[in-house]
Amino acid sequence: MHISLKTTGSRDTARASLTSLLSTMKLAIIITLAILALCCSPASAEICQSFAGVIQGLFLGTPASFEAAVEPFNPDADMKAAATQLKTLVDFLPKNTKDSILKLMDKIAKSPLCA
Repeated sequence: MHISLKTTGSRDTARASLTSLLSTMKLAIIITLAILALCCSPASAEICQSFAGVIQGLFLGTPASFEAAVEPFNPDADMKAAATQLKTLVDFLPKNTKDSILKLMDKIAKSPLCA
């Protein structure tokens, strides 16, 4: 008796899910960098430090610590839900990717453009 397992469909589904996840993570990183660029202007040195705390919570903190870092900015319910979703997506990034993004953001925050 020969039993044939059909794995092509599950592989295709897994591949599609991974592709979708990678696209979503790229979008999350782009959004984060764009927000940092907008917040880091010569007139906003203090905001840059607060925003750096939010970014650190996003990439290194727990969901609860990230929520606590965002709270001083008084987000509405939709913003909180989006921030929670962003944190979930970022948590799927490999550690070396998170570390590289944090180094880039630290470099941006310490640059003359953000002072």
